[in-house]
Amino acid sequence: MSVPGGWSKPRPATAKDQAIADKVKDQFETMSGIRPSEYKVESVIQLEDVIGTNLWYELDIKFTFVHLNVFDPPPETNEGPKLLSIRLNKNKGDKLGDC
Repeated sequence: MSVPGGWSKPRPATAKDQAIADKVKDQFETMSGIRPSEYKVESVIQLEDVIGTNLWYELDIKFTFVHLNVFDPPPETNEGPKLLSIRLNKNKGDKLGDC
C-alpha cells in the first residue's frame, strides 16, 4: 500500500503486477525496440490517487533489468494500463522511479 501523497516502499511483485506488466509488453517492445525472452516483474512501488495507480516496475529481462512506469486506470474506465516511460540498463535493486 502506498503512503498518502507519496510512493510506497518497494515490495515484491504479485501475480496482479505481472498481469498488468504483461498488458504493456507490446508497448515496451515498441518503445524500447527490445523483444525480451524473459519478462518478469521483480519489485514494485506504487502511488494511488482517485484517477488510478501509478506504478514503477523493476523487470528482469534476462540480460539486464529495466524499470517501467505504468499508469493503471480504475476498472470503471474500461481502459487498459498505459506504459508512460522506461529506463533501460538498470541493475537489480536500483532505486525505482523519480521518488
